[in-house]
Amino acid sequence: FGEIVPSESKCRCVILTGAGKAFSAGIELGGANTLGGIHSGKPMDGAQKSISTLKFGGAWQDAWKAINLCPKPVIACIQRGCFGAALEMVCYADIRYCTEDCIFQAPEVDIGIAADLGGNQLFPKIIGNDSLVRELQLSGRRFGAAEAFQFGLVSKVCKDVQKLRDEALALATIIAEKSPVAVMGIKT
Repeated sequence: FGEIVPSESKCRCVILTGAGKAFSAGIELGGANTLGGIHSGKPMDGAQKSISTLKFGGAWQDAWKAINLCPKPVIACIQRGCFGAALEMVCYADIRYCTEDCIFQAPEVDIGIAADLGGNQLFPKIIGNDSLVRELQLSGRRFGAAEAFQFGLVSKVCKDVQKLRDEALALATIIAEKSPVAVMGIKT
């Protein structure tokens, strides 16, 4: 939450948060920063966006995978909204908390692109229900915090952003007090 740790060896747990009103709206597909800066400024239809995403999706996949490969436990604090690629991203976190007003959605099907940053492969393992994952992915249906908790995407629902951060920091403190060797072994 703004504090910079001078040495990785002192870091015992990572808290992943969003900086805006919502955790993340996912990958912005219309701008020059999207897909490795290759956007020419010309409008792209869904098929062109999909092809570009596939071409440069490996870089996004590597970034998301880095969360899972981080040797420290990662706690995702998801406030208000988590859409598209962000939903895949939080699947790579070790622990996921959200606010009670949080909305989740995989809207890629609505804009004609395939979601494939690797989180879709983790999602059914997390919730234990491949049918539900396919329902959510194929319909683009939004679901709230209560449903996310019910099927195991998140392990805690907090009243508001402040409570979310307080709870995550309390858990990170508990984890930081444990044996780093044991924590790494559990994570591995």
